[in-house]
Amino acid sequence: MAKVSIIVPVYNVEKWLSRCVESILAQTYTDYELILVNDGSKDNSGAICENYAKLNHRVTVLNKSNGGLSSARNYGIKHSNGEYIWFIDSDDYLIYKDALEKIMKYLEKYKLDVLRFDYTPVTETEELLFDRSIDHKKELENTVFGSDIMIEKAIAGEWFAWLYVIRRDAITDIFFDEERRFQEDIDFFARLFTNSLLRCGYLFYRPYAYRHRQNSITTVVKIGNIEGSFSLCNVFARQAELTDSKKISEMYWYNSVMMYYWTLCTVAEDAYYKRRKEIIKELKIDYLHKVTKERLRQKTKVACQYLLFILPRPSIGVKVLRLKNKTVLLIKSIRCAITH
Repeated sequence: MAKVSIIVPVYNVEKWLSRCVESILAQTYTDYELILVNDGSKDNSGAICENYAKLNHRVTVLNKSNGGLSSARNYGIKHSNGEYIWFIDSDDYLIYKDALEKIMKYLEKYKLDVLRFDYTPVTETEELLFDRSIDHKKELENTVFGSDIMIEKAIAGEWFAWLYVIRRDAITDIFFDEERRFQEDIDFFARLFTNSLLRCGYLFYRPYAYRHRQNSITTVVKIGNIEGSFSLCNVFARQAELTDSKKISEMYWYNSVMMYYWTLCTVAEDAYYKRRKEIIKELKIDYLHKVTKERLRQKTKVACQYLLFILPRPSIGVKVLRLKNKTVLLIKSIRCAITH
């Protein structure tokens, strides 16, 4: 049995797949199995997977009909044998050849259930997209902490599944929601970290290259994405009721309200604003708004700066957000003109 199962969902990524697989096969640590889940690809991805399986005994190919990212990950979990599990996206890659070795040494040194590390954002052509500071997380290294600190300080709003290596026993019966096609990572880890007894750690290290693509799942404009984002309000509320940790419960109640605000911000952006009335009606956001205000009244508090957008009914809140965004852009342009 391999120590770690690396699960890579594959769907129509023939352009990027080899870069991803090669970066894994080049690792100095070799006690792993690489599971390529071909999720009904229509391009050459399936053939590329099969070729790697012929060349390397660590590679296993699982072929299935298309069911989406969550379905592919779950299929990989069910067919994996490792003590630990790491999800890697097929259009991303590992930057360093000793990445897995460093990660596994850290996991075993501190006997962790979940290890979090960080990433470098790159363009499609693998150039640095933007520099992101993680210096504020350095204090977490070489310590063992619980799920509450993981949520508050290590995740810091970035819930990407590929930033964790997880002990299989910690996952228990938790799987990705296959009905969810957007922000499934948040849903999965919100449920995982409801368990306050997990031994968690953070490695101050950026071995993962996250490739930003124009036509990726996270960049495609869809009302379904908005629906998925709004639905996380109820996910956090449900898990807030289930956890035995007061601190986690408080953070989850807060997130249940702020997910409403953060998603409303997206509706105020150019891509969605013209369809705001359709979105509000179709997704029954007026009802969610009512529930959100009740949570504000009974369960949590947010900074006053957000209340101007949360308390009014959604049609008004999104207009006020739109006005705020335009005002900020105007101020920036004026400042830029003055300095130049």
